Amino acid sequence: MPFASTGSVAAGAVALCVAAVASVTVAVALGAPATPQPLSDAEQRATDVARVVLGMISYTRWPTDPAELRMCIVPPTDYAQDLSRAASQASGRPIRVALTAAESPDLGTSCDVVYIGSVSDTQRDHVLASLSGHPILSISEQDSECTVGSVFCLNIRDARISFKVNLDSLARSGVRVNPSVLQLAGKQAVRP
Repeated sequence: MPFASTGSVAAGAVALCVAAVASVTVAVALGAPATPQPLSDAEQRATDVARVVLGMISYTRWPTDPAELRMCIVPPTDYAQDLSRAASQASGRPIRVALTAAESPDLGTSCDVVYIGSVSDTQRDHVLASLSGHPILSISEQDSECTVGSVFCLNIRDARISFKVNLDSLARSGVRVNPSVLQLAGKQAVRP
């Protein structure tokens, strides 16, 4: 009897292989690439930034953890393309992403995470003032010195992505970040 069981497993494996070959054949016949195309440098940086930002978020705790995380992206941004497509964290918690103007009066009440792009100093001041008194994780794309008021500041140079943390901003933000992430701040991560 065990032999018959092995035969049915082998038949199933053959069926899966035939289905896989058939799907690749159909994809090639329809003009779709059989292998994924390599990402451009800009696309790879956007993917890497999304990975780093989602990692930061996964190690952050709010006073009351939201069932659905609300991420507001304040444009213009250079690297948030993949963030705008994020549907959930690795933990499975859903993420709702919205583009939000820097002048929006709702930033402090409609966001759990604010990703700040290349905004003017006046716009940055408005965003940070809107966040004051609310438990919000703020991440800046263009503040390599990290002295302005965001909790995390990305430093994106060629194939290297690192970040700094503003401990004063973190203390005032109302969110908690795992100390292991804080120890990584300032260390460079090289793209594999």
